[in-house]
Amino acid sequence: MYSLPMLPSRQAEAMAWPTSAIPIGIAVGSAAAGQIVDMARACGGYACAAAAMLACQFGLTWLTVPSSVPSLAVLITAMRKGEQPPWIVPDELWARIEPLLPPSGRPQRQGRCSP
Repeated sequence: MYSLPMLPSRQAEAMAWPTSAIPIGIAVGSAAAGQIVDMARACGGYACAAAAMLACQFGLTWLTVPSSVPSLAVLITAMRKGEQPPWIVPDELWARIEPLLPPSGRPQRQGRCSP
């Protein structure tokens, strides 16, 4: 039987900080935006929303780490001529894998909304 390893206390603490900081940031941001909208009316609200969008964009570019996983374009260009892409498997292997996959398609509705 497989059991998950216990999380070290430092890892649990590291996850607790963002979990606590997000609601605090939302509350402080909402209170500040409310004060700005009360003082400057609709124009201030639009300016506050635009400033929030710019702050998010700046934060996203600042926090983004370059990915070590190659993109699809890199995979396709890196393949040599005549090689198959890594997601194409031989028919024999697919015949063994396909019965293990869940059925595809939409689930059947039950109740009043069923066709």
